[in-house]
Amino acid sequence: MGPIPGAILMATSNAANAQHGMIYLSMYSAGMALPFLASTLCINSLSRHSKKLGRWSAYTRPIAGTILILMGIAIVSGTMTRLSSFMVDLFPSLATLG
Repeated sequence: MGPIPGAILMATSNAANAQHGMIYLSMYSAGMALPFLASTLCINSLSRHSKKLGRWSAYTRPIAGTILILMGIAIVSGTMTRLSSFMVDLFPSLATLG
C-alpha cells in the first residue's frame, strides 16, 4: 500500500458516514482505471502508427536517457533544489501548486 491509498483510507475512516468513504475509494479506483481504459481504446490506432514511431525511437531514446541522467545528477548535487527555488522566485504562483 502506498501513501495515496493510505491517505484515502485515513480520510475514509474520518468520513461522516460510510457512503463518503465509498465515494472516496470509488473515485480513486476510477482515477486508476481511466488511463488503462483509454489506452485500450487507443491501442488500435497506435499499432497502425507504430512503424512511424519506431523510426523516431532511435533518436529519442538516447536523448531521453541523457535527460534522465542529467536530472539524476541535478537531484544528487542539489542543483534541482536551487533551480526550483529560482523558479518559485521567478514565478510565485508555482509555490501554490502541490
